[in-house]
Amino acid sequence: MDAKTALLSVLTERENDHVEWINLLENTIKASVVFTKVANSKDGSFDKWHRSFYTRDETLKELLESFDKSHKKLHALAEPLITLRDNGKQDGALERLAQERTPTLRRLRALFSRGRDQIRSGMGQVLLFITLDGKTPRCALMIDEINDALNYVPANYQLSHSGAWR
Repeated sequence: MDAKTALLSVLTERENDHVEWINLLENTIKASVVFTKVANSKDGSFDKWHRSFYTRDETLKELLESFDKSHKKLHALAEPLITLRDNGKQDGALERLAQERTPTLRRLRALFSRGRDQIRSGMGQVLLFITLDGKTPRCALMIDEINDALNYVPANYQLSHSGAWR
């Protein structure tokens, strides 16, 4: 649960980074100042995190892969728009930014939201009751993640007269 809560925070931080990134790009064009953020998507915090992130959740894995196109498209805006501004075409750069900003950022934000939803959907806990007679709980196990399920036939069980099951 702690790892999933931390992952929710990471996704929120990376989403906020991209909103801040595009806001700074706009300010850079308007104020004719140096763009201090990473222009290449592969050098940014999100891409570095994404390359090192591992999950067994196939749905989350596929969702994170779908970030690639929108993420690259967003970062690809910086260089040509700054070049337009530097060539005296600030209005053109701002117009193009306005055209690209809403759909690209909306898509990225929707992906971040879906990622957080996917993580939250796997955060429920389940109690597994162990019984001797099939009815009366003897003990319970709290489970917050299932990594594998195995089937056993009766021949695989052995009776124990020691330990916690007395």
